[in-house]
Amino acid sequence: MAKARVASNPFTKIFGSLSAKTVSDTTPVSEKTAVPTSDPYHSPTTSGTTKTSADGYLQTAVSGDALAAGTDTSTSGNIYSRSFDKGPIQMSFGFTKFSATAQSPTGESSYADANTSVQTSNADLSFDLTHVSSGSGTTSSGGSYATDTSRTFFFAINIEGIDLPKGPVQISHTVESPSYLQPSPVGGNISTFDADVQAHGNGSLADVQFDVLTVSDTVSAVSGVAVTEIA
Repeated sequence: MAKARVASNPFTKIFGSLSAKTVSDTTPVSEKTAVPTSDPYHSPTTSGTTKTSADGYLQTAVSGDALAAGTDTSTSGNIYSRSFDKGPIQMSFGFTKFSATAQSPTGESSYADANTSVQTSNADLSFDLTHVSSGSGTTSSGGSYATDTSRTFFFAINIEGIDLPKGPVQISHTVESPSYLQPSPVGGNISTFDADVQAHGNGSLADVQFDVLTVSDTVSAVSGVAVTEIA
């Protein structure tokens, strides 16, 4: 099923307005371990001595983005990730959810798009399931709306000293379904991001980066990535 897109040329509307409008100052951002990508003083949080890739650490990168274009827009991103070192076993698990909603009055278009994904390295077994739900239509007042939500759940495990006969097992599945519920009124342009990311063990690393943007009466956008490593 195609993502919710109700606009003849949404990117013209977005980028053609950036030079004429200022960024809204109603951009609440909440984070637990999140650090803006624009921070020149940020360095990843490390514990112990981080090994090189040749040592076979388990790495997990969880990411997502959301974009909403319209008069009233809202985007949100959430990442939860845990990585543990249990002797000869390293494991990672968690989820991410990104959502976008746009609403516009009669005669105006709305656009919403959200994506989530996970990538793992040096895992003997990895599994991820993504569910995408999108919808668009006409509001009760005659305007337009578009909504899109993507969720990804993941699990990965690595066992030192064990190589599977046919190599690592990777299972990835995506399910798409329509959303028939009209979203609640947004009111303004909002973008939020929240992250709870931890890595436990000697030679571990946890790093979060994100960007948020709102433009009055035009667009909301958010993107984020969380990386963990367990040696």
